[in-house]
Formats: sequence, structure tokens, C-alpha cells
Amino acid sequence: MLAIWCLAPVGLSNAQDPPPLDGRDGRNLLLENFRPRPLLKVPEHPLATAKFPVVDVHTHFRHKFHGSTEALDDWVKLMDRNRIAVCVSLDGQSGDLFDEHAKLLWTKHRDRFVIFANIDWQGTGKADEPATWDCNRPDFARRVAAELARLKDRGASGVKIFKLFGLEYKNADGSLIRIDDERFNPIWQACGELKLPILIHVADPAAFFLPIDDNQRTLGRTPPSSRMELSRPAVS
Repeated sequence: MLAIWCLAPVGLSNAQDPPPLDGRDGRNLLLENFRPRPLLKVPEHPLATAKFPVVDVHTHFRHKFHGSTEALDDWVKLMDRNRIAVCVSLDGQSGDLFDEHAKLLWTKHRDRFVIFANIDWQGTGKADEPATWDCNRPDFARRVAAELARLKDRGASGVKIFKLFGLEYKNADGSLIRIDDERFNPIWQACGELKLPILIHVADPAAFFLPIDDNQRTLGRTPPSSRMELSRPAVS
């Protein structure tokens, strides 16, 4: 059998090749070919440090440090360089996990970190069976209120409610839990009595539930199949 190989001359493209996606002459533009140039010309005043000490009220150090004291020490150095006096970790959780997180942050840097506790709405219940979730048990609010009092004594400064409340957490019948559900009033009352401020997500903006178009940000629209497990709150 005779095999014949044809090699195109170097430097010549096939006449049938599509035009490059480079944005020229109305062609599409690949993101990798995007080379933006700043057109706004104004005086620059770079700031090397903040004028006043800063408090960062929204951090997630359980997910950032993963228990690493080295990563924590590096972060404190970054805080010093940028004049961040205090960071608020929103990942305190509850029970032994709160004590574990407090040990990481406070062993060497007690005056640099504040910790907000979290409420475990699902508990040991099965993710696909809301009727088994802890929040649907009759004594849930009472037990949470008691735990928040313990956490206040352990140093908690507030309570963070993750965005899964309003988007994922459900009643026993499968409907979404409402923020004004009277079953949970003892929790909010306890927060007031304990002077624990609440940082809360209750849902995403309405636009997140509309069809995506060129005027929609897709950030924050996580497909259900790729969301974190209900037992692992999505940080925000």
C-alpha cells in the first residue's frame, strides 16, 4: 500500500479555517484574547495604609485556614501591613467546633479576632429528608437558645445565619422555612437578651431566579447540583 502525506507550507493557513475569535471587524472575542486598556485618565493617589484602624466584619477563617496556625500567623502579618485591627470570623459554628475554632484564633492572637457562632439547622438529619432535621423538632429553639448562652460565655460576639436559610432549609413538608416562623422566636429573643447581634442572609435577589442574559451577573447563582451539602453551610 502506498501512503502519501501532504504537508501544508509553513505559515499558510487552510482556506477553510474560521476567522480568529479576536474581536476585530465584529468577530467574537475569546476571553483569553481580551486585552482591556484603561481609558479613564485621572490623578492617582495610592494609599499605602488605612488612615484609621480597620475592622473587617466579614471573614471565613474556618474555610481559609483549615486549622493551620502558619496560615493564621501569615494573615496577622497581612493585617498589620494593612492596618486591620480586628477581623470577625463568621465560622464559629457551635458545640466543640466553636471551641476548636476559638483555640486556633485566640491562642496567640486573642485581641485580633472576634467570632460569630452559627446555628446547626440540620443536625444529624438526612439531607433529603427535611422531616428528620433538627430544626423541625419541637425543642429545637429552646436547645439553640441554651447553646447560644453557653457560646456567649465562651466568647462568641454574635450569630451568623448563612444564606441557606431562605434558600435551602425546609420545613417537614418540604416548603422553605420563613424568617418570621414563630417557632424560632425564642432564638431571636435569646440573641437580644444575650446582646448577640445577628448577621443574616435570608435569600438571594429576585434577579438571580430569572433567565440569565447579557445583563445578569452569574456570580452567586450556584446550580443545585454543585452547592455544598446542607451539613456544610455555604459561606457568605
